Amino acid sequence: MWKVIILSLIVGLLLINTNSRPSSNVSTYPSPTPALITCTHHEKCGGVQLQVTEAECVNSTCCNVGDTWSVMSIPECQQKKQDYILGLKEKVNEIRSRPATVVQPPQMNGTKCTTSYDYLGKLITTCRPTW
Repeated sequence: MWKVIILSLIVGLLLINTNSRPSSNVSTYPSPTPALITCTHHEKCGGVQLQVTEAECVNSTCCNVGDTWSVMSIPECQQKKQDYILGLKEKVNEIRSRPATVVQPPQMNGTKCTTSYDYLGKLITTCRPTW
């Protein structure tokens, strides 16, 4: 009977001692580097071929801003396009805010001429015959 009690105490101590040890599941191997692929962009960006990861290739684009084309990330392209459009709107607003200068169009017999400005502020003269 004493043997059973002593044996159960030893087993209990072993279980407690085993459960209190820290686990060693930490990997000491370095993580693999992502594979590089050849990412080819549109010919308007020079048909450039870049060695990048697949994620970088998927998230890049040949971006047209104004009259220039270049390879960049999609969010960067969207931001540059927004900035470009904002700049155009500011230019149009600046042109529209200029005081209007009325120039008398030339009058010819039997014609009526009118002047107006296009959306960029360019003066347009239109003459039509009158009957």
